[in-house]
Parts: sequence; C-alpha cells; structure tokens
Amino acid sequence: TAAMTNDFFMCKFKTLWCPIGVQHDWQTCVYAHNYQDARRHPGIGYGPRPCTYWKRKETSLEYAQRCPLGVQCPFSHGAKEQLYHPSYFKTVTCQESPKCPREKLCAFWHKKFQQRQRPTVDECDYKQPLGEGCLQALQSDFLNPPFKLLNNSLQAEPNGSQGQQHFLVNGFLDNGNTGLMDQSCLWTSQLCNYGSASPATPTTNADSDE
Repeated sequence: TAAMTNDFFMCKFKTLWCPIGVQHDWQTCVYAHNYQDARRHPGIGYGPRPCTYWKRKETSLEYAQRCPLGVQCPFSHGAKEQLYHPSYFKTVTCQESPKCPREKLCAFWHKKFQQRQRPTVDECDYKQPLGEGCLQALQSDFLNPPFKLLNNSLQAEPNGSQGQQHFLVNGFLDNGNTGLMDQSCLWTSQLCNYGSASPATPTTNADSDE
C-alpha cells in the first residue's frame, strides 16, 4: 500500500505489459493487458482531453487502426490515459465515495487532503501530432505486446485480488521490471510537478474503457 503513491499512479500505473502470464484479475492489476487497459508514457506529452477518434470498444484492432495519429496523437486514448494523467489525477471528487468499488485504484479523490490542484492552463498543443523527439519517452515495447491482446484468459476471477494487488505493486517497483524508470518520474516537471492547473474536460463512469 505504501508504494501506491500519486507519483506511482501518474507515472507508472498501466504503463508496462503484465509479466504474470497466468490467470488473474487484471482490473486490480497495476500492469497493462490490452490497449483498452494500457497507457502511453505521459512523458511523450499528450494532454488530458479525450481523443474523439479513439476506438475503445473494437478490441480486434491494432493500435494504429484505433486512431489516425496512432501513438503521436496529442489527446488521451481511453479513460485510463485521461484519468491518471498528471494534469487530471485526483483533481475531481469521486461520485461513489464512501463506497467506491475501485478503492485505492480510484483516480478521483475521496477525502479533501487527497485533492490535487487543477492546472489553470492546458499547455498541450492539440493542433499538432506529437513530435518524433517526444516519442523517445514511449515504452520501447508499447506497440509489440508480449502476448496476444485478445486473450480473454487474462481476465480472471477477482478472488483474492487484494492480497495480490499489494504484491504486484511492490513487484512493479522493486523487482527490476520497471523498464522505464527507477524514480517516480524522469520527464519534465511540468507533467508531474505542475503548479495550479485544470483538466480540459470532466470524466464520468460512462467514459470507462471496461
């Protein structure tokens, strides 16, 4: 639980493909299992506004077929990219508190001390695709997942998921599988340590990719 910090959720959550390889509850797993579940590394510079072209329900499509700009799209692809974006995470109150089913994985704040300041200006340039230089921060295997994305067996029963969840978080941070970073964030301070900022659009349960 101690490892589940704001920095972890904004910078690492759902950014690496799951290495477990056995049936488990991927809704509570901190790793990514398909393109509805995965996040591009926020360091490439996309903003928190949702992409209107993103095909979140068509699971058979390759990533490049889901949006005309592919990984270079400046908009968020799916609910997780928006909800856990450094400019959005914990800036909106949870509508299901105090009985939130997502518990510690929830991207909304439940108690006042959890609330983060919203950006006053969205600095993302949504009129231009992300530059090639920005893509250096993209996960090297993002477009080459190590398993068949449509493998439904990855969606396992949630029995015992709470105990496993703590193990996975620690494993993600400490077992050398991070791949991307050894610290909370290695990209610009504007993404992870912004001053006072504001998400461009609200997100509700209807935006979920699941």
